[in-house]
Amino acid sequence: MSKSKIAFVDLEGVLIPELWPFLADKFLIPELRVTTREEADYPKLMRQRLELLRNNKITAKQVRSALREVKPFDKAVRFIELLRETAYVVMVTDSFSGMNNYFVDMFATDEVYTNTLIEDIEGYFSHCEYWHSGEGKQRIFSCFNTTQKTLAVGDGLNDIKMLDRADFGILFQPSETTRRVAPDLPVALELADVLQFFSCELTVH
Repeated sequence: MSKSKIAFVDLEGVLIPELWPFLADKFLIPELRVTTREEADYPKLMRQRLELLRNNKITAKQVRSALREVKPFDKAVRFIELLRETAYVVMVTDSFSGMNNYFVDMFATDEVYTNTLIEDIEGYFSHCEYWHSGEGKQRIFSCFNTTQKTLAVGDGLNDIKMLDRADFGILFQPSETTRRVAPDLPVALELADVLQFFSCELTVH
């Protein structure tokens, strides 16, 4: 890894819209609108989501088909390209392989850390496997033995510990709930602002 900086970037809420609220509207299941912006206990949240899908007879295949309608945020692909000019870029997401593959392939990140959804023989998502073993996204720092400067951007409650651990962490378009929990973190409203924040921080240091 030759670059002097490493950037940890969330997927949902930063590069693409939150997927579960989209599914809530698509399948008319309003309870699916709850995200990590409101519920910090991610395993609990996922158990609720999978139960809602099964109870409403929504299969994994139906979920993947519906998500093809979701588009990345404006200039998100270019944002990653520009970030890679100066940093080794790692996608660090609590979304799941099994439903996020279509989106992960859109972005030319150097590495991807993602959870996995397992399907049962009936075609429903049955349980989750977490890349961070339930410890949270901050575990990403133990995956890299490096002295590089670390940058991080995320939007939800489950991102805060990762952002706090980074040399420079940014909240991207956070909810009021997330903002109240982490009032000291800088906030960006556009991806261009994230690049400017990072550039200024790197210049100062």
